[in-house]
Amino acid sequence: MRTIWKYTLNLQESTDAIIEMPFGAKIVHVASQQSGRVSFWVEYDIENRKDLIVRHFQVFGTGQEISAALNNWSLNDLQHIGTTLDGDLVWHLYEWR
Repeated sequence: MRTIWKYTLNLQESTDAIIEMPFGAKIVHVASQQSGRVSFWVEYDIENRKDLIVRHFQVFGTGQEISAALNNWSLNDLQHIGTTLDGDLVWHLYEWR
């Protein structure tokens, strides 16, 4: 059975997150429901919850340097997932692949 789950990054705590989710999980939407938080909704088959993989996400604000320094990755490994508005701020969710 396919379902949709919500994940939230609290930007006051950190702009990056390492999250386990089932293999084949698909991000379907990015939004800011509360100030200082970026949420994203992920669709996956709950029967695949045993096959978890680790995924690395990072949020950058408009005008901020997009840097790989935190993860020791190449910028070529970075994929844009979505953008959301948070009052006057604009946040961009990326995934390290």
